[in-house]
Amino acid sequence: MTVKVPSPAEQEKLPAGAEILRAEGIRKSYDGHRVLSGIDLSLRKGETLVIMGRSGSGKTTCLRILMGQERPDEGSVHLFGRPVGRIPAKEMNALRRRFGVVFQSGALLNSLTVADNVALPLRELTKLDEKVIRIIVKMKLDQVGLLGFEHLMPAQLSGGMKQRVGIARALALDPELLFYDEPTSGLDPVMTAVITKLIRDISRLGVGSVVVTHDMKSALAVADRLVMLYMGEIVAEGTPDEIRATQDPLVRQFVDGRAEGPIPLQTARVDLLEDLLGGG
Repeated sequence: MTVKVPSPAEQEKLPAGAEILRAEGIRKSYDGHRVLSGIDLSLRKGETLVIMGRSGSGKTTCLRILMGQERPDEGSVHLFGRPVGRIPAKEMNALRRRFGVVFQSGALLNSLTVADNVALPLRELTKLDEKVIRIIVKMKLDQVGLLGFEHLMPAQLSGGMKQRVGIARALALDPELLFYDEPTSGLDPVMTAVITKLIRDISRLGVGSVVVTHDMKSALAVADRLVMLYMGEIVAEGTPDEIRATQDPLVRQFVDGRAEGPIPLQTARVDLLEDLLGGG
């Protein structure tokens, strides 16, 4: 008799503290412009890692590579011990069921109700009965404080409500890992605090989290560890207390939100004078 041995993607969920993500030597360029250079990251289950940096520092590109949406030019990414980009599509789809993604501003489908947005991954990736799906949707909406709003359309929601629905959708399959892309972008201070608390509460349930943000107050509140990207490289890494206490002028300028410092205001990829003299 042949016994089928389940792949790592099909085995039971990993215990708290187990490594669920590792990236080594990640490099990425577009049209000859270096975006990431030698990025090394790791994450354990139940831990929250914040990737911070100014706009254009490579944060979102790094996130997309960690999720398997893009391939690096060099380096490797392992999710739950499996090499992303080098495993069969069927196994990769199984891996994707083990993590959720919270997009900026919620990224809800405007043609679907709140309930249908949350139910989407359950309907697409499982064979659960519709009654069971409705129960799960209510549980996830209750988890983010939106039970009773199932019938509303995205156009009827505030920005903070949309983001919470997006989080509920990301939680629908009970993931071991969540990726957040600028989860507090565009939110008022009160709703930023609500989303920040929600991220902390979810992490306490044993879910690993990777949070990409330039919101320093939120970053320091949710993180177990932080890394700062600058010009495609990690220039700082540490706990919130270590980042707060750093005297590195580059990190200090970003943490304090200062206009003056080693981080230049110019972000153009070419010098204006050189461009003009060159006739470009």
